[in-house]
Amino acid sequence: TLSSSSAASDVYKRQNLKPAGEPKRPGGAFFLFSQHLRKQEHPQGSVTEFAKEAGAKWKALSAEERKPFEERAQQEFDVYKQRIEEYRNANSM
Repeated sequence: TLSSSSAASDVYKRQNLKPAGEPKRPGGAFFLFSQHLRKQEHPQGSVTEFAKEAGAKWKALSAEERKPFEERAQQEFDVYKQRIEEYRNANSM
């Protein structure tokens, strides 16, 4: 038999699924930075190790060095806001 915690977990997962076609929220500036690092360095270690290194490098960046990632994240979020508004208008009752 299923335990009550497992059954509750399944219900929780089903309730939090996004409707098909709903735009996905974009990643933030740090996420874009970590993608950039991943493409440059081709990490061989664990995800945890890479995340720690990426976090340390992100903290070490100056505001000027972070700016391109923050601007791109803002652009992607602006596009997302437009798409989600269009989606909600098209799917409102």
